[in-house]
Amino acid sequence: MDINGATAMITGGGSGMGLAAARVLAAAGATVCLLGRRLEQIADQATALGGLALQCDISDDASLEDAFDQLESRTGHARILINAAANGRMLPLVTADGRASDRTVMRDVIATNVLGTLYSNQIFAQRLGRHADDGAEVKGVIINVSSIGAIDGVVGASYVASKAAVNGLAL
Repeated sequence: MDINGATAMITGGGSGMGLAAARVLAAAGATVCLLGRRLEQIADQATALGGLALQCDISDDASLEDAFDQLESRTGHARILINAAANGRMLPLVTADGRASDRTVMRDVIATNVLGTLYSNQIFAQRLGRHADDGAEVKGVIINVSSIGAIDGVVGASYVASKAAVNGLAL
């Protein structure tokens, strides 16, 4: 796939692996669009990369649809999607004193890491399909960032389960 001139949407692009991927893609000539819940955390990074920053909660499908609409109106359709956003809060199923861990936090981890990844992939694939006749040899690519914790396990039960679900999306 020719990255030069392609548009890449990167969830969680303001730090960590998402930002590292954005830097590599921008250096290769891609236009990068960083998505994040807090615009102030991604705006400076996007500007430094000559890209676009969009506020988006990936666990909210309407927020994602809006981000894709904004991207397409400004730069055209994305050919690259990198799902690097993650809620990394680690909670055991039960605390040391036997109480159940906060289910709201567990639900938020699953919503971001599983539903956010599913929604992003679905919306990207649907929109990419609309451009199937644009002559490109490779239409697009999705990269879902997971964690070794999905295989080896860590203390955080909902985090481990969420990243195992992300692994299940791989070919």
